[in-house]
This record gives sequence, C-alpha cells and structure tokens, in this order.
Amino acid sequence: MEKGSHFMKLSFVPLLLGGKSLTAKTRNALREDRREDPAALLMQQYDLDCREAGALLDVSVCEEEKPTEPGFPR
Repeated sequence: MEKGSHFMKLSFVPLLLGGKSLTAKTRNALREDRREDPAALLMQQYDLDCREAGALLDVSVCEEEKPTEPGFPR
C-alpha cells in the first residue's frame, strides 16, 4: 500500500446486531465488543469455520492465526 493510502473496512457487526436469529448472549457480547466470544457462538450456531466467523467480526479466532505473547509457547 502506498504512503497516504487509506482503505475502508466493512463491518457486519451492525447487521448482526439487528438480526433476529442471534441469541441474546451473542448480541450482548457484540455490544460489549468482545468479538472472540460471539465468533465462537456464531461458529456453533451457524456451523461456520473459524475463518468465516473471524471475517464477519474482523477478529482472529483460528488458533494458527492468533498472535502469541512473548514467552508463552503455543
């Protein structure tokens, strides 16, 4: 990307919050910006894989994609 270039991100969170099929637990986690929790719930509820759920919520939920903290082995 060139210096000064900007890109836009598309968030599905507002659409998910308005959805009637989400559980209250999932909606609450989204409102509280705890995106890993609702991603896991979406994976269970809709049989999504970790990449699909992560893409919807703009979060890394796949084990191989999660950053590791220094000093903590995986």
